[in-house]
Amino acid sequence: MTDPANPDPNAIDPATAAQFRAASPDQSVWVSAHAGTGKTRVLTYRVLRLLIDGAEPSEILALTYTRNAATEMRNRIYDTIMTWPYLEKANLIQECKDIGIQSPTEDQLERARNLFARLLDATAFLRIETIHAFCQSVLRRFPREAGINPYFRVMEETQSRQIKQTALARTLSLSADTINDALERLALVRDVDQIMELIREMGSYPALLEQASKSPSEVKRLVFEYMGCDDAVDDPGRVHQLINALAHPDARAEALLRRIVEAMSEDGTVTEKAKAAKLQSWLDADHDKRHDQMLDYLKIFLTATTGKVQSKLLTKAVDENHPDLKREMAFHGNMLTSQLKAIHALDTAQNSFDLIQLARTEFDHYQSLKWQRGMVDYDDLIRMTARLLKDSGVAWVRYKLDQGIRYLMIDEAQDTSPEQWRIFDQLFDDQLNDQTDIKNNEKPNRTVFSVGDYKQSIYSFQG
Repeated sequence: MTDPANPDPNAIDPATAAQFRAASPDQSVWVSAHAGTGKTRVLTYRVLRLLIDGAEPSEILALTYTRNAATEMRNRIYDTIMTWPYLEKANLIQECKDIGIQSPTEDQLERARNLFARLLDATAFLRIETIHAFCQSVLRRFPREAGINPYFRVMEETQSRQIKQTALARTLSLSADTINDALERLALVRDVDQIMELIREMGSYPALLEQASKSPSEVKRLVFEYMGCDDAVDDPGRVHQLINALAHPDARAEALLRRIVEAMSEDGTVTEKAKAAKLQSWLDADHDKRHDQMLDYLKIFLTATTGKVQSKLLTKAVDENHPDLKREMAFHGNMLTSQLKAIHALDTAQNSFDLIQLARTEFDHYQSLKWQRGMVDYDDLIRMTARLLKDSGVAWVRYKLDQGIRYLMIDEAQDTSPEQWRIFDQLFDDQLNDQTDIKNNEKPNRTVFSVGDYKQSIYSFQG
């Protein structure tokens, strides 16, 4: 047992021990830790340990979120190993211990000593790059299979914004009925600047817009189904029917409303008498005025802020003199709430699809303008690579990539999008079935290391 008064100088603190375990290249590891806890250091250690264990630099792919992060990681590796060729053996052993190799073999020490020169060799290139750079290299390697111009150029954000502005202007200037109808409906609930901003935001969902271009009716059905009104997807007049039903209650409901007017007028407070007068005016109004004065009717039953049934529908005097009225009013109020929810769902579904229609048209113009210029944006790199790797007709492409990459490392994994994870799934879908065989004590052929702070995920809302 260790004496607390005389601690073992060679003992490893628990945090460092945990980092060493995570850096061990024998298994796939998913690490979640907060900022400042040494996540990137662990990833760097893992790269070094793989190389010292004999992995080829070309077999390692380390992906980062930004170019700066890739440069920082590469510099960390080179700064660590640049003095190793000149160290005494004891000092080199200590360097190996510092990255988690507690008892380095002679072969490991030899590889560590030669590692700096090996990485300087152009044939031993160490791939530490962003996911976009990786996808760009894949598309450059297989342009025909990806259906892309082999001489494509990647747009910077400024160029992308300029082309999107042109695409949006072309969309808004179209005279097509579908575009005009969509704009007219959206203009009832949003101003022009808000509509344009929403169209721009929809550009963040290229997969949805692609699907809307291929099958608009299917996307419309899905939108209406999501809002719970799929039975009205082909009934453009349904929302008007519901509004008319709200403005013209059936005979039983009309009778209830007239009883409310009578009760409030006879026994109500000044406020209730005023409500009764407005309700009577609404009941006596023609079709158009009933629509215009709808709020006077709804305020009798529902709160103005939440739209829920009022907790106090009647004052005490009215309630005592008309004992069944409050219960009937509550029932009618709940019915109004259901009607308004149905109208809101239909409006939301139609407005959402209108927005998708506009964004889809803008997206089509944007795609066309890019292809004319032989350009792609960063989203294209991800989307086209994912599509290429998923295409069973060119499965040999995935096989070629599989043969080259054995060790995948992902830094800042919380910022990796679902589409990017699909690329990893295509490349490393068998890594969990390729782990250590306990009976035969075999090492895995391929491993994945993922590190990040998942509480900071910018994609967590997408599931």
